[in-house]
Amino acid sequence: MKIILIACLSAAVCWGAVYLYCIWRVTRFPLRRASGSPVGREAVPENARRQLDKAEAFLNRNGFVYAGSTRMTPMLALTGQEDTFWDNYYSEETGVLASVFPFSGAHCALSYLSCFEGGEIWETINRNAHQTLGPHKQSLFDDYLQNEEEVLRAHMNRLRASGWRPVMDSAAVQSAAWDGLVSSVDYWTEQGIMKPAGEYWRFTWRGAFQWTERTRKGKKRLRRLPPFSGLAD
Repeated sequence: MKIILIACLSAAVCWGAVYLYCIWRVTRFPLRRASGSPVGREAVPENARRQLDKAEAFLNRNGFVYAGSTRMTPMLALTGQEDTFWDNYYSEETGVLASVFPFSGAHCALSYLSCFEGGEIWETINRNAHQTLGPHKQSLFDDYLQNEEEVLRAHMNRLRASGWRPVMDSAAVQSAAWDGLVSSVDYWTEQGIMKPAGEYWRFTWRGAFQWTERTRKGKKRLRRLPPFSGLAD
């Protein structure tokens, strides 16, 4: 029994040391304001274009039309970190952003975004809330669903249940969403999640713990779910 107790204590100490090291590593991430600009469809690199195009038929089938592409320099300023590219689609009910995210490999991830009078934003993503720091100027929803049909349906059901009428101007929706993204660094600094560090920002220990814990719980949840089936036919 004594040997078992010692072994358990040793394992707990080792796990704690590894966990603290992970948090420390997060505090070393160099962060910056995200920046972006519109680009022509033909300017999107071929590998990103292939992934983004996988969403086109699905979105067209559900009433969305292509409204332009965006090149974005990510907030995380790691060596070798590449820009990401978005396709913007729009319908009369909600805007949709089809994105290739560097942390999800070669998957094409869709987010469904609607803006209301007064600037409130609702965004629905899928199986990725644990990778975020928490919304700024918006309400973020993630139901960890099985395919894109279910994710889109969840967003539309929330809109209908609210009885609110979203803004119909696609440029206004994109502008509001971008303003929230760019100003996120200031918001998270005010919340004590980040702090200035020379030309960059870095996570505080508090922020690093929150992000690490959210990520750990999210990955644990994902392991209990069936694989994501993506775009339903």
